[in-house]
Amino acid sequence: MFKKRFTLLLFATGCVALLSVAEDTSYIANRAPLGAAPFTLLPTGTVKPDGWLRTMLEFQRDGATGAAESLYSELGANSAWLGGTADSSDWERPPYYVKGLVTLAYVLDDANLKAKAQKWIDWAIHSQRPDGSFGPTSNNDWWPRMVMLYALKDYYEATQDARVIPFLTSYFSYQSSHLSGTPLQEWGKSRAGDNIDIVLWLYNKTGTASLLALADTLRAQAYDWTTVLTSNTFTAFGADFQPKHNVNVSEAIKMPAIYSQRSNAAADRGAFRAGDANLARDHGHVTGLSSGTEMLAGTSSIQGIETCAVVERMQSNEEALAILGDSYIGDQLETIAFNALPAQFDKAGIHVHQYYSLPNQVQSVPGDHLYEQEYSNGLMPSPFSGFPCCRFNMHMGWPYFVKNMWAATSDNGLAVLTYGPSHLTANVATGVPVTILEVTNYPFEDQVRFAIRASTPVAFPLKLRIPAWAATPTVLVNGAAQTGVVSGSFFTVSRTWSNGDTVTVNLPMVIRAVPRINNSVATGSSSIRQTRARPSPSTRARCRPTTTRSCRRRPRSR
Repeated sequence: MFKKRFTLLLFATGCVALLSVAEDTSYIANRAPLGAAPFTLLPTGTVKPDGWLRTMLEFQRDGATGAAESLYSELGANSAWLGGTADSSDWERPPYYVKGLVTLAYVLDDANLKAKAQKWIDWAIHSQRPDGSFGPTSNNDWWPRMVMLYALKDYYEATQDARVIPFLTSYFSYQSSHLSGTPLQEWGKSRAGDNIDIVLWLYNKTGTASLLALADTLRAQAYDWTTVLTSNTFTAFGADFQPKHNVNVSEAIKMPAIYSQRSNAAADRGAFRAGDANLARDHGHVTGLSSGTEMLAGTSSIQGIETCAVVERMQSNEEALAILGDSYIGDQLETIAFNALPAQFDKAGIHVHQYYSLPNQVQSVPGDHLYEQEYSNGLMPSPFSGFPCCRFNMHMGWPYFVKNMWAATSDNGLAVLTYGPSHLTANVATGVPVTILEVTNYPFEDQVRFAIRASTPVAFPLKLRIPAWAATPTVLVNGAAQTGVVSGSFFTVSRTWSNGDTVTVNLPMVIRAVPRINNSVATGSSSIRQTRARPSPSTRARCRPTTTRSCRRRPRSR
């Protein structure tokens, strides 16, 4: 880690400038033969929330996340992921919860949450058998283990617990030897990108060549999401609903970007934007997401979006942004985080959630709403709204957003990927620790201020995402306006920074009206989609003019 400190105040914008500095190894980037990525997401707990963001996480700590283990039997002392036999507790529900819990605990640096998370982590590690497998013996599905892998990775980044790397190494050896006889199925086949993500993360830590072969095997057994996204064939699988399941889509849209680090294929790198364009045209909502109740559901504003789809799409954008360096992905991430995510929860702050949330909803009513996947309480705010998946998966939304707001750059600097009140201590240049304070009420104001304090002058690039919607953005360094600030890009300030330096980013917000389906109009000041939605006849036939909320489904095997 870097040893020098400084504080930086910063505002949002985007343009590019390069700074040449000595190599640093504080943050492990891609090893050869993996392709280079412009950004490396920082370890869990590096970025800390301030202002309204901290309030949201504290609401979550004191509300849904803090109370979850007393609310849901799957998380009680008899949970299968703690060695018990509670009904429905041996699959995805506890791992979903632990993934969000671990990140919330270390982003908030909360001792009580850390203790709560530790028993789950310890049990998972201690459950590993001599062959490398782990988890409840009553369920050998690859999928729920993919979720727990994220929790273990995030926990390791925060604690450096020496047990984790050998644990993952042993598990991936087991997986390599068993995938031929027990190949990926259903949800694991849809969401193998999560597995590949952790495999490549471990490869960058250890350099173990067999991990690359495992990534290739996982890719070969998964759905070909590059083709599905690019060719718009989500609905071309007949009775197989997996590729049109909106949570799968929201989760898998990052898979080609993740695997592109291995394949170095242009098609994999281009699949995110191609798929996003197809989804926006045929199923897009003004919130930046594709509809899904639970299947992709067209552009109607009274179709819904599942809470799981919101948080999974946020993580997909966070990871794809770091790998691809496309500022548009950050614009979209903020649109989702500041619009779709809060709409899934009560105003008091994540005490209850709503399974399906609608852009055009004036009331929550029970019953059948002619969705492809119905839940009688799917539009009702409650700790038990809709199918149980979302009440466990929702916990990662805000913590992951905070965790991934900042990144290390390939030229030993720092990048602001998304804006919001926060601070961090991170390494720059040749390992110098710096502290950066981001002082802002963004998106409730259009200025972001960064203050830098350093124990000694240090040279490094600071890269700022400039949203495409900002028509006249400006960046000031110590009050001096910078030239070359371009919307829809990253703007780089390359200089030797001294204690007390400041950066101010101004992102003027202009209210715009954007045409939507059925002659409706959406208004806002951020990156509202400009593509006019194209409703499908089948969607029009299913919908009726009621306003309610929606999100996602668990058909058949769920």
